[in-house]
Amino acid sequence: MRLLLTGALLLGLTAACGPAPPDTPDGGDAGAAPVTWYGDVLPVLEAHCLGCHRVGGASFPLGTYEEAAPLATTLADAAQSGRMPPWPPSEACEPLAHARTMSRAERATLRAWIRDGLQRGDPSTTQLAPPPPPGLPRTDLVLDPGVEYTPNPTEGDDDYRCFVVEPGLAQDRDMIGLEVVPGQPGLVHHLLAFQADPALAREADDAEAGPGWTCFGGPGTKAGVLSTPEVIAAWAPGGSAVTLPDGTGITLRAGKVVVLQVHYNLEFAPPAPDRTVVKVMLSEERVPRPAIFAPIADLGLYIPAGATGREAGAVRTTNGEARIHGLFPHMHLLGRKIRVDLRPRDGSPRCLIDIPEWDFNWQGMYFFADPSGIRVVPPDEVVLTCTYDNPGPDPVTWGDGSRDEMCLAYVYVTGTF
Repeated sequence: MRLLLTGALLLGLTAACGPAPPDTPDGGDAGAAPVTWYGDVLPVLEAHCLGCHRVGGASFPLGTYEEAAPLATTLADAAQSGRMPPWPPSEACEPLAHARTMSRAERATLRAWIRDGLQRGDPSTTQLAPPPPPGLPRTDLVLDPGVEYTPNPTEGDDDYRCFVVEPGLAQDRDMIGLEVVPGQPGLVHHLLAFQADPALAREADDAEAGPGWTCFGGPGTKAGVLSTPEVIAAWAPGGSAVTLPDGTGITLRAGKVVVLQVHYNLEFAPPAPDRTVVKVMLSEERVPRPAIFAPIADLGLYIPAGATGREAGAVRTTNGEARIHGLFPHMHLLGRKIRVDLRPRDGSPRCLIDIPEWDFNWQGMYFFADPSGIRVVPPDEVVLTCTYDNPGPDPVTWGDGSRDEMCLAYVYVTGTF
């Protein structure tokens, strides 16, 4: 979560930035006009960085010449290496919607700005992309914890806190869009939302004093929810409201509660009272293609002490015709790589997503660029592969705590999966 620059609801739903312009070769033209802050650099940062790197945002601001110029070399190096903007998936697999990647030309612009002496330029030459749409078309439900919470990490800068919310639905409804509104944008690093049994959620809440309870990999409730919590949304800073693929939606069930897991990071801002809420848009009628986040998990996960490059995984054979629209891969702190492949009954294996350098702080939900999804039929197999290093003296197994691990991918799927 360091040097925050992420895009949107990570429901793969990253929507903070539009697609990058086509690549053009690196290098400068000796006869070209010098690269300037206003004419060239600010539009690049506006498109890829300022969703988070702004005053009151989730990381240090870069929106003015005075803020960005002293960090020009750091910015150019981070962009050139691919560390920033943070976009973990490999481009070698399925094309993904709202990819937060800079083009070669944009990276070269940052370098050229340094080469040309960090010139400020003329403010009138700035041409910014149109801003994203302001929020959902409508809000039908607000998931609100109802209380403020001031982050208080027991160690380090990170505090993971869960809050139970009563949606109050009289009947099942389909969620087709959502917008996360952090109370303290400078502190809220990401949010996961789970659907849970009311009694189990209340038990977890009552076991700890103060608003909510401490949680890490999942909602921390007991029984089956611990092994495969039912995720309904994932989000990280910098983005606008998100709508799910046309004709699909997640069913919010009457009688269930929602657990909001909020990850607070205090590296760039002091503790302050927060009351993060989630605005939800519901379908007026039941959606024609209800979706679920179907889990694929290695519940028998075992990582020996001292292991390096230890692989684990799971295989799920499809039970009927379905369409995969997106994925949410998930591991904890020992994870190094995670990948999901489709092994069709006929034809070559197909990489759905590959994250070659896993970072727990940059996990998210990713949707495919093709909104119709990828068709699967029996006996097609979806294969999950996780890779770990365990430098510690003790073996590590599946679990919800920060010292446990997971090998898990949620598949956003419609049909019979």
